[in-house]
Amino acid sequence: MNDLCSFWTGWDSLPPRKEVLVVKFSSDDISKSPTSETCFLSLILPLGHNTYDEFRIAMDAAIKYGCKGFSFA
Repeated sequence: MNDLCSFWTGWDSLPPRKEVLVVKFSSDDISKSPTSETCFLSLILPLGHNTYDEFRIAMDAAIKYGCKGFSFA
């Protein structure tokens, strides 16, 4: 959970309650990797996966190898 929070928000834990976490969806067929905009607390999920397992593998890789901290992951 800490890794997901760091990938999504740049923080190691959930942000203060006044902050809103945003989930966006990308129909871009080129990239199947989830990304984040930590400054805007946005998680951008691709729609190009055919199965949950494909999505899970991509999400796990993004969390494990994606940028951490305040940047575009």
